[in-house]
Amino acid sequence: MIEFLILRDDGQWFDFHYDQIPEMLHPSTFDFSVVDGWGTHRIRIGDTDISFSDEDPGFQVCFEGDGIDEDTAARIVAEVAANITSVTGQSHRIVAL
Repeated sequence: MIEFLILRDDGQWFDFHYDQIPEMLHPSTFDFSVVDGWGTHRIRIGDTDISFSDEDPGFQVCFEGDGIDEDTAARIVAEVAANITSVTGQSHRIVAL
């Protein structure tokens, strides 16, 4: 499993309304579908499920399966983080776990 944290760069929580989650938690250049499952939000790219869970103070991103390599996963997370910044206006940092 590949995992990342997307954190607000000043250590605070991102300011958003839960209705904005589908707008934020997806990449911009990869085809995806929203799927059911555990976590705050979940998408599928190819045959890999990607879960997003609220963590203190950001989002944990987990790639489940072997369909996406680490470099591609990092690109996906970077696009998601850019969406979060676009929606919230707050800058981010990404931590690989």
